[in-house]
Amino acid sequence: MRMACAAALAAVAAAAASACAPMDARVAAPETMGVVDGGDAAGAKAPERAGRTAEASPSVTKGAQSSVESADRAGMSRPEGNIVAPSDAPLPPGAALDISSTYPTPGESFNFNVCTAAYSFTLEDGRSIGVTASHCARQGDLVWAGAADGEFIFPAEPIGEVIHSDLYAVNSNKLDVAFIELNDNAQWATYHFTRQMETQFAAGLDELPNRVCKLGRSTGQTCGEVTHYSQLGRLHSPDGELESSAARAAVCGRTGDSGGPVFGTVDGREVIVGLVSGTTEKLEEHQTCETAGQGMEMSFTTTTDVQHVVEEVLGVRVASYN
Repeated sequence: MRMACAAALAAVAAAAASACAPMDARVAAPETMGVVDGGDAAGAKAPERAGRTAEASPSVTKGAQSSVESADRAGMSRPEGNIVAPSDAPLPPGAALDISSTYPTPGESFNFNVCTAAYSFTLEDGRSIGVTASHCARQGDLVWAGAADGEFIFPAEPIGEVIHSDLYAVNSNKLDVAFIELNDNAQWATYHFTRQMETQFAAGLDELPNRVCKLGRSTGQTCGEVTHYSQLGRLHSPDGELESSAARAAVCGRTGDSGGPVFGTVDGREVIVGLVSGTTEKLEEHQTCETAGQGMEMSFTTTTDVQHVVEEVLGVRVASYN
């Protein structure tokens, strides 16, 4: 177990279970990233979220694991389209996000999920929207700027609220994507991310790049070859079995990377083409992407599929320079 205390608050690093507890907050065990099965059997399934009560401070548990089983069915079409450069993108690609269903109250149990932001954009009506994985959040959940090492920083104010989580929507498009309506706090928050990258994403591609990389709060940047285009699969989550459409690549990831940007080279530019959904194998606590060996694949929701539903769900087009 590795524990870290800093700036008058207690926290537990990504693989820890509890922490020293000075003034403000305690962080408990992390959520587990989605696990994508190779198609013969369902992947591992995580327990329900569960909180613990800290003395005179909130207790935080990071939950939510999903697993995906491939289906023998073609995915959504990939029309010709364009690359979108939003006129304003307040949330950095790859930014760490903490997501909770409630506002923390000292002395009471408090649950949250650790995930990563894919990208953000501003709509023509002026609203700013962040994008992450649907299995990380439900509609109405609060979103907070995450810190390094899985620390939950409190006191703090949320940077936005989830307004659509597609896998749980009544009229689901079967996509592992959630939209966050960002508030004014998002412009001034301090974000933890692996590296800076420009926000430009594919609204439609004939085909995916042969090779992609991803950014995630836990494993940073990892890269590999695309192995499958979007196809419909079964997503096993603590909330039951759901259908989800996703592509795959030979890329490593783990807890907390869900929702992170998947990007590649398109017309000579670094372009976001998807967001992380899950992996075919679960990294154990002692493993890293360097020691895990070959064979792991990552599933990701394509931005082409996401942009199909932006206007339908949000009702307005993205304001862009294009």
